[in-house]
Amino acid sequence: MKKYLIVMVFLNVINIYSQNDFQKYFEGNWKLKSLVDNNTLIDFAEYVKFENNKVHFFKIESGKVKSLDEKNIIIKNSFGGTYEIKFENGEVWKLRLRKINNETRLIWNIVYDKDGSFILQIDDRGGLIDSYAKKKALENEISTYYIKK
Repeated sequence: MKKYLIVMVFLNVINIYSQNDFQKYFEGNWKLKSLVDNNTLIDFAEYVKFENNKVHFFKIESGKVKSLDEKNIIIKNSFGGTYEIKFENGEVWKLRLRKINNETRLIWNIVYDKDGSFILQIDDRGGLIDSYAKKKALENEISTYYIKK
């Protein structure tokens, strides 16, 4: 019983730390740079902002902010610099930050869709020898991502 209690306390501390860590890295406004259709119920807008376990999708028209959607999320820490967020509709997305071409990208990859089906993305570029073919295959694998505004 004592071991069980220690493990539960440890997991709760990790969860609190991961939510604080998430806010630190993902705070601020992010601008949509690339949108890939993932057959999702989420309407990705021109901008996204995270605050208080909510994600806000919005756009700016004539200098005015127009809110399009606000969703509650549950944040899970996946080790290795990635975070999983779960939406109310059951979708789970993996978010990660990468620095590519001198811009910080917030990359979205779907893990579970609205039906609860696991989505696996496969990288098949390892079998390609031609560098041009590898570059072309990489362009097809680019995910939805936002850049820091």
